[in-house]
Amino acid sequence: MGEFRAKVKGAFKEATSVVQGRPGIFALLAGDHGEVASLLDQAIRTSSLEKRNALLERIRVELLSHSQAEDETFYATLEEHPETRHFVEESRSDHQVVASRLREALSDRGGPQQGLANLERLRDAVEHHVAREENEIFAQAQELIPDEESSHLAARFVQLKETKRNRL
Repeated sequence: MGEFRAKVKGAFKEATSVVQGRPGIFALLAGDHGEVASLLDQAIRTSSLEKRNALLERIRVELLSHSQAEDETFYATLEEHPETRHFVEESRSDHQVVASRLREALSDRGGPQQGLANLERLRDAVEHHVAREENEIFAQAQELIPDEESSHLAARFVQLKETKRNRL
């Protein structure tokens, strides 16, 4: 049921992005953001350690495959434009913070309370990155990336993410 809820939230966020005039890669990234947000909320709310661990594994795969595919498609494109290069460095730094928080959340040190606190810190880091990306980067990037290129990036992103997901 939780996986279905996460998929629905992701699809809703993706559809909302399209309605707001953010097609292609923008909609896909927003959809992923919504799905991970839902998984994080579920992991934080559950009292079952077994369920939390299963959700954490899913979150790990989704976050890592997303960030790697995003870097090779979206950020690589942003680097081509002088107006958006500074966003790439900031975003890659955000990804490093998220990866560090993810490692903390996956560690067994400190017991269940510390695990929950680590998970909340992970959610905060993800939310910070998503807010920056969707509120600052998308607006400027949309002016530079034509819809056709955005669609091409979206297709490449899906392909890369699936490859990376299978390796994780």
